[in-house]
Amino acid sequence: MVEIERYIAVFNRDGFGDEFLVQELPLPDIPLLELQKLFSIAGDNPMYDCYPITIANVSFFKKWVDQEFNFERYEYYLWHLGRHYEQ
Repeated sequence: MVEIERYIAVFNRDGFGDEFLVQELPLPDIPLLELQKLFSIAGDNPMYDCYPITIANVSFFKKWVDQEFNFERYEYYLWHLGRHYEQ
């Protein structure tokens, strides 16, 4: 069995083309179907990849986290952490 924890990874833009992870914002258990619709992902895709959070879709995430988003200074991605458990 796999348990998926999703979070927002926040990367600092240093102005030189490098990005550094500066924060991980845990997300509550958002229904997969809602995320699939938001990112136009097929229903059979478990969304194990990372997905960019942009100005166009940030309002969705503001419903789930109390966070100011600064797109001039940071880049944001929906990431996941999977943990495998034996039953």
